[in-house]
Amino acid sequence: MFTPEELKALEEAGTQSADITEFIPAKAVDPVFFDKAYFLGPDKGGAKPYALLAKALRESKRCALGRWAARGKQYIVMIRPVDDGEMSGLVMQQLMYAGEVRSIKDIDIPKTEVRDAELKLAQQLIEQQTSDKFDPNAYTDEVRTRIEA
Repeated sequence: MFTPEELKALEEAGTQSADITEFIPAKAVDPVFFDKAYFLGPDKGGAKPYALLAKALRESKRCALGRWAARGKQYIVMIRPVDDGEMSGLVMQQLMYAGEVRSIKDIDIPKTEVRDAELKLAQQLIEQQTSDKFDPNAYTDEVRTRIEA
């Protein structure tokens, strides 16, 4: 049994910064590891290094991986550039540890043959409902709307 004081002593001290450990291609992290996203802004006097990191990451098509501590825990984070046309900046994407994500190998998926005609029909359906960009405004939380009404 641990006392509340002993548990508190085990907690990670919060940090005000992420410690970058490496840079990797932006598409190297499978989105299955994504948890929460936080928009980052520069601290006072930090606009120049912030802009420099954002532009360097964007042009190199890389992101930064590192560690960040908050709320008594340590997290893996990915810092990536974002650009919405008018504004650009950085997002800190909190990642899950490998042990927190199940592998597709854990799922029993039987081997099944797919005929060419079936595949062609499926591809036609996909092509008919394809968009070039994700528009989050096209989706609404119907449960929330119903509750608010």
